[in-house]
Amino acid sequence: MAPGRILTDRLTSLYGGDAETTRREAAGEIPAGRVGEPSDMGDAIAYLCGERAGYITGTTLQVDGGLVRGLL
Repeated sequence: MAPGRILTDRLTSLYGGDAETTRREAAGEIPAGRVGEPSDMGDAIAYLCGERAGYITGTTLQVDGGLVRGLL
């Protein structure tokens, strides 16, 4: 798992100390237009732990709203 900007205490402290400031300032840097919530990570992890993802191996899943751009 490779998290992007997920709304945690650490991220909030980096952006000035409150969640709304963090959401507003960081959202402009992220192509999805919003900061990730802890549930975004949890949902991805739950999926990977489930039966439907049983054939996924050896990869890094970026949960970052498009923050890290790759080559197509």
